[in-house]
Order: sequence, then C-alpha cells, then structure tokens
Amino acid sequence: MALLDAGVLAPVGSRRRLDDSLNEASWEDSSLEDSDWTIVWDDVTRGGLYERLAAYLDGFESTAGTRAVLLDTWQALGVGECIAFGEYALSVHNLNPAIARAAAPSLRPLLAQHSIGQGCALMWTAAKNVASWFLRNGGGANGLADRELIRSIHNYADRAQQNGQSVMEFTRHAAVPFSTLAGSFLFASRLGDAYWSAPISEIALDRARPVDIEGDTELTESRE
Repeated sequence: MALLDAGVLAPVGSRRRLDDSLNEASWEDSSLEDSDWTIVWDDVTRGGLYERLAAYLDGFESTAGTRAVLLDTWQALGVGECIAFGEYALSVHNLNPAIARAAAPSLRPLLAQHSIGQGCALMWTAAKNVASWFLRNGGGANGLADRELIRSIHNYADRAQQNGQSVMEFTRHAAVPFSTLAGSFLFASRLGDAYWSAPISEIALDRARPVDIEGDTELTESRE
C-alpha cells in the first residue's frame, strides 16, 4: 500500500497509478499478487520512499494474523540466511556450495531453539566436518555429503545441549549480503539485534512488537 501511495507500482504498459486501475471492473477478481505490474522508478517516486516505507512497516496494527505472517517470514529469512552462509562456508573449503541446501528442512526446527547467528555457526562447523569427510573418503556417492552435513549440524547442536553449553554465535559475515526483505522485516518486526541473536519464536516477536489485544478481534473473542 505504501508503494501504491507513492506511485511506484503501475500496470504494465501504462504510467497510470496501479490503485486507479484496481477500481476498474476488470480488476474485481484480481489480486495484487496476480496482477501484471511494473515499477516506476524516477526522481519523483524515489524521493522520500525509504522514509515512507519505514513509517508504513513500523506503523501497521499488530494482530495475531500479522504476527503469524511475521513469524513465517522470520523463519524463511532465518533458513535463507543459514543456507547462504553454508554455501559460503562450503565454497571456502572448495566444496560444492549446493550441498548446503540439503540442510533446509532441518534448520526450521533448529532455529526455534537457536538464533540465526548460532545457525550460521552450526553451518560452519558442518562444512568443516564435510571437508574432513571428503578427505577421508575421497568423495562418495551422490547424497552422502548431504547426509554428512545434516548429521554434523545435529551432532554439534546435541553435544552443546548435553554439555549444558550454548552453541557459539557468529556475527553477520560480509560475504553474505543483507537482503532487502530482511531490512524491511526489521522495520515491520521491530526486532533489532534480536533478529540475529534470538531463537525464532512468537515470544521474541511479542516482546519486540506486542499484539494489540483491543484491536485484535480474534484474540478478544477467544479471551471472552
């Protein structure tokens, strides 16, 4: 909505504002996600857009529904951050970066207990173990390296828990760029440093951006 208001989004082949076109009858059954739109990026739309987007993302009403969207987004970003760092770690050890993608299904439950920074530490340790495994075994059949990576991630996390210790936490590495989506998410969630240093949970989101109980019909009805 902030992009519509700023005139940044427009129908393909037209310089009209997209929200004007949405009022036409042909748009009745369409959605923004399904629409055919383009970006109008000029001196007019560029001016002050950063501040307008920041204000919009920071100012929307917090409800159980928006919290669910924020949680899903944080989880997706966390997995993406760890995979991207895992690809970097594997390439540093002269291994195929694509091996890191096999860890994606395992990362979501792990990130409910560990922060993104700790997830990156898990990926680094696993990449080192996979490199050692390659040296010992000279490679192997397809899929073995993937399984070794996943096994190493869980072993490191389990050992730390058994010893009553925390997994070390990495700081963001310059080799992995900070995405536009992550930057937007920080405005929307108000998590700040907790985005990187706290386990991904509703508790962390509620602490950063409490749900407006009075404005949330679903929560109000459930409590009644």
